[in-house]
Amino acid sequence: MAYPVARGVHPTTGSFLMEGKLRRLAVIGPKCVGKSSIILRFIENTFEDGYTPTIEDLFLVSTNVDGTAFNCELLDSAGQDDVSTYGGQLTIGIRGYLIVFSVRDRETFDLIKPVNQNLLVSLGGPPTHEVPRVLVGNQIDAAGERKVSKAEAQALAKELRIPYMECSALSGEGIQDVFHSLLREVEGMAKVPKKEKKKCVIS
Repeated sequence: MAYPVARGVHPTTGSFLMEGKLRRLAVIGPKCVGKSSIILRFIENTFEDGYTPTIEDLFLVSTNVDGTAFNCELLDSAGQDDVSTYGGQLTIGIRGYLIVFSVRDRETFDLIKPVNQNLLVSLGGPPTHEVPRVLVGNQIDAAGERKVSKAEAQALAKELRIPYMECSALSGEGIQDVFHSLLREVEGMAKVPKKEKKKCVIS
């Protein structure tokens, strides 16, 4: 479960609700794909259709993944150009990235490769496996308006060598999963919960 702590503030002005590992994460991607809505749904379990984000808003949230507590600083890249390089807060100290597109908008899907490439360039060109990322398809609640199939998105994620997850900021479906998946990537955790891993060992 995620707990809201502060919205759009520097972490020194707020406090986390529990002790845990501090991790700074960023949500990037083309414009108008619901990046801010995904963050707000995660930290407050609300959907604000009229919310107007500013460039590089910072949110604080505490969450628990497989029994490990995390205090996360979530950076919202809303306002960033679709294909420009990333700098400042979007690269310094960031441990992992959600790269978001809309399954209802093929153009945003087609921009994922340049967004990913610009991210790697901004980070100094590290090997792809050294940058924890999760590709996220948002707006799955509008199934009849879907323009990008799950198979296509999975194929792109495989090409980029990163996991693929889907969610809906409107309904809340899959929201916690995408952030927890990224934290597992950051920590190098197994993709299955500890309870499931234990069963495998016993059998």
